[in-house]
Amino acid sequence: SNSRTSVAIKILSRKYAELATKEYALSKLLQHRNIVCIIDSISLSEWTYLIMEKLDSDLFSLIEKSENGIHEIVLRQIFQQVAD
Repeated sequence: SNSRTSVAIKILSRKYAELATKEYALSKLLQHRNIVCIIDSISLSEWTYLIMEKLDSDLFSLIEKSENGIHEIVLRQIFQQVAD
């Protein structure tokens, strides 16, 4: 079957190649529903690409859209998810 999956791609310059390698290795060890999964890593001459699962939303977008900040109850829920 030919299925298509949307992914996110994190692009890092070559000077961050070691960091990308560590992030990829850690993501394989830390498989948890609240941690973004890195599907693959590709290193080329000047760039390293981390192929990641695509999320519907992210924390930065939530903060950016909130005119008056994020309510304390919502923040508690977010941090509880991270801690679980």
